Amino acid sequence: GDIVGNINTINLGVQIGVQFLISKRISLDFYFLGLEGGIANGGITSTSKNSTDAGYIETDFKDAVAGLPFFIENWLTVKKVNNQVFINANKLQYPWYRGGISFGIAF
Repeated sequence: GDIVGNINTINLGVQIGVQFLISKRISLDFYFLGLEGGIANGGITSTSKNSTDAGYIETDFKDAVAGLPFFIENWLTVKKVNNQVFINANKLQYPWYRGGISFGIAF
């Protein structure tokens, strides 16, 4: 079958780090403590050849969702209609951690 997904997210957070000037025009940034929260809306649709196969996919999706942390599981719904299975996220809230390294060049 086919699987199609469409998910939109927005994140808000704070990063803490340090910046070093290597020369007059080049900088090096390290950010190591980035705490964020996000909200996701969207869904995944699986289309099967027949309703029986869709039933197996629905069971697999429900098992996968049941294995997620409670703060994610409670915002997801799994529904089967004929030969299609839908997973929908409505205002799914999730935490996020970010860290990294970047170089900057001034012109």
